[in-house]
Amino acid sequence: MYVRVNAGTASVEDVRNLRQLHVELAGIDDRAAAEALAGAGLGELDGDHAWLRIAALRAAGEDAWRAEFDAMIEYARTKGWVDGERVRAHVVRA
Repeated sequence: MYVRVNAGTASVEDVRNLRQLHVELAGIDDRAAAEALAGAGLGELDGDHAWLRIAALRAAGEDAWRAEFDAMIEYARTKGWVDGERVRAHVVRA
């Protein structure tokens, strides 16, 4: 699962892959990426990481998939990557 940010839009992609959570910036600067993430209700950019809204990510999948998603979030919690209702993801600049 990753969030793709380009040309002022942000979308959740590859939702079935729960082993590679990241944010991909494609040809967009950090300021515009931060605005796109916030505007889509997905989260905030914080340097080399993004804080993504767990509820927004969960809404991108189907009911049968949510148990696996929740397990991914629990794993992230054990690593200290969850802050309240947000999960930390690294940023990839393409």
